[in-house]
Amino acid sequence: MIVVSSFLMLNCTDTVIMHFIVKNETQHNLNNLEIKVTGGAAISDSILYSGKSKHILLNMSNIPKHDGGYSIKYNLQDSIIMHNFGYYTNGYPINNLYQINIQIDTIIIKED
Repeated sequence: MIVVSSFLMLNCTDTVIMHFIVKNETQHNLNNLEIKVTGGAAISDSILYSGKSKHILLNMSNIPKHDGGYSIKYNLQDSIIMHNFGYYTNGYPINNLYQINIQIDTIIIKED
């Protein structure tokens, strides 16, 4: 019984999911959209159309258990835009959701 209990405890993992809502407030489509964490997990989407939003889920369950942040990268016309933001600790988010509003000349990020 002790062996079975130990085996089950070792194989139980918590799924850690971070939520992002990304809104394209530009007049152009965003290509090669990518959100990732320092040193690990990334989620990519091919395109975010002008005026549209997407709810993106990032599985952080298997990232190293250290502190880090997030980055967003995308192509806007002929430019590659990359922006670092946020913070997580010991591999776990400190909040549940980031709302990311992409404008032509800035990125507005709110934590929830």
